[in-house]
Amino acid sequence: MNPLPATESAAAWVAWNDTVRTGLAATLPHLVEAQARRTPDHPAVVHDRTTLTYRELNERANRLARVLVARGAGPEDLVAVAVPRSERTLLASLAVAKAGAAYVPVDTAYPAARIAALLGSAAPLLTLTAEAAAPQLPAGSPALVLDDPDTAELVGRQDPADLTDDDRRGPLAVDNAAYVIHTSGSTGAPKGVVVTHAGLASLAVDHIERFGITEGDGVLQFASFSFDCSVGDMLMALCSGAALIVRPRDCLSGDEVGALIDRTGATHVTIPPQVLAALPAATHRTLRTIATAGDVLPATVVDQWAPGRRMFNAYGPTEATVDAVATEVRAGAGPPPIGGPVLNTRVYVLDADLCPVPVGAEGELFIAGAGLARGYLRQPGLTAERFLPCPFGPPGGRMYRTGDLVRWRADGNLEFRGRVDHQVKIRGFRVEPGEVEAALTAHPRVADCVAIAREDQPGAKRLVGYVVPAPGPRPEAADLRRHLAERLPDYLVPSAIVLLDAFPLNPNGKLDRAALPAPELTGTDTGSGTGRAPSTPREELLCALFAEVLGVPRVGPDDAFFDLGGDSVLAIRLAARARDAGWVLAPKDVFTLQRAAALAERLEPAPEPTAEPPMPTGPDSPTGSDSPTGSAGSGARPEPAPGLLALSQEDIDDLTGEWANEF
Repeated sequence: MNPLPATESAAAWVAWNDTVRTGLAATLPHLVEAQARRTPDHPAVVHDRTTLTYRELNERANRLARVLVARGAGPEDLVAVAVPRSERTLLASLAVAKAGAAYVPVDTAYPAARIAALLGSAAPLLTLTAEAAAPQLPAGSPALVLDDPDTAELVGRQDPADLTDDDRRGPLAVDNAAYVIHTSGSTGAPKGVVVTHAGLASLAVDHIERFGITEGDGVLQFASFSFDCSVGDMLMALCSGAALIVRPRDCLSGDEVGALIDRTGATHVTIPPQVLAALPAATHRTLRTIATAGDVLPATVVDQWAPGRRMFNAYGPTEATVDAVATEVRAGAGPPPIGGPVLNTRVYVLDADLCPVPVGAEGELFIAGAGLARGYLRQPGLTAERFLPCPFGPPGGRMYRTGDLVRWRADGNLEFRGRVDHQVKIRGFRVEPGEVEAALTAHPRVADCVAIAREDQPGAKRLVGYVVPAPGPRPEAADLRRHLAERLPDYLVPSAIVLLDAFPLNPNGKLDRAALPAPELTGTDTGSGTGRAPSTPREELLCALFAEVLGVPRVGPDDAFFDLGGDSVLAIRLAARARDAGWVLAPKDVFTLQRAAALAERLEPAPEPTAEPPMPTGPDSPTGSDSPTGSAGSGARPEPAPGLLALSQEDIDDLTGEWANEF
């Protein structure tokens, strides 16, 4: 029995959830192979100076897939992909899917302990890697090094034809696992989300139609392949005849970033709102569409970036095949909603008793439909806790409990209102404080700890750790952050750690989170201790910019940026402020040098922007492993884009999303 009450609100919920479109059930290999037949000579993937056509990408993935089948890979097997970011990362992931297995992306920029934890959780049959990344894998892990000459020769001998079920170790169906992506876990360990092929076609069709992607367009990918936003980018590009433009790891200077956008003629990009807010406005005439996801989108960011192009806001946990809801947003319209359900997706706003709430009332968001993940890898208890029977749809259906609070607007869009638990989003990444707390507790000088997200300045949300030291010598906050950095990705390392004698408690004896003090970060006190004043105009400029960006009263030239609460987004803002002042400062230098005195020696005067015309593409353009990168987009010839930042791939990887997504 459908428990929806016979009210006006119920009629609205039914209408807003009417997203059914039949015929959208296909596996990832089928989707890519169908497009390769339609546009075999169009650019499919662009990375640095390499362009592969759809035919080349498909045939190379087929050859590698046959090697994987021979190594025992098939449906329901897991194969890890630990390949440094390039066109090979995409090719390896497709090859795993063509073999029938599910790919498990592993970011090779992660600390070795994190890589070991991910591989330990997944227990893959095999790990695909490269010579440069192989030493980072745990000893004894079965691996296939793709750029090893013997491996390359073996792959090159294989049949380039598409694989059939007769070639695989078993038939491949849409209900088989397609990929496993790990997210932050409340127990202190990452948890793997098993996503099937069932929702891929629906997502592809929805976004291609919604964003207006056509043959010859270019989808610029910022996200790490370890985050599910990369799946959306891949589907939007490879199911439409567009090119997936993978940002190269050595794209360091502002001129290079601008040249990449303009040279490739990128038309579409998905980027976390925090990253977008940190970038200075720039005119890219080919860039028709910007989509944001991974965290709350401020109206000010919409007002800055929406004019002159289409802009979208999307929302979706990893457990729901990338995006569950989306909507177009416009400048001047106030706080943007997160949208309504995408194709073949239903969303419900329920109270604590799992009963629907009226339109306008706040409740917890539940998601159902074709894109729902199978559950958590080898965690049946957690799967049963989060994936519940759905009483509102067909018999046997399930719905995912997101933990997010939302409300329906009268126009059928959802408005994000917060969380029902302590999970937070930091710079577009899902963060379970329990995972941070588990790593902190492992330090011998920590007796107790808690991690929370603070927003002491509007728009400046950051992760803060609070520690009660164990008896004995008192640990240094900087030492605790280094301890975490050796074990966790950058986005899980608190920007500040506060040492307390005891935690504040409420009258019931429980932790009073609201009473936890804000970090007191001031330069010259937490830095080197020298307290000296700037000695050059460049040091004086950088100290002033440090203080402005970090929101502290003063900074000395020997104070370290990250010891004062800096993070990756703030490093981008610092570079933007330096650019406004007429100087080029690379965020990668902020990570490595940190102190104003050392960074002052790296400052270079900002050059005048120059334009690089897009190169021709299409069936007659040069392509292949040694061909220059051509324009993937179909827009008009772009103008120079001023105000670009110098961003390394590591910066990108840290800032996008659960995307959320790699600047």
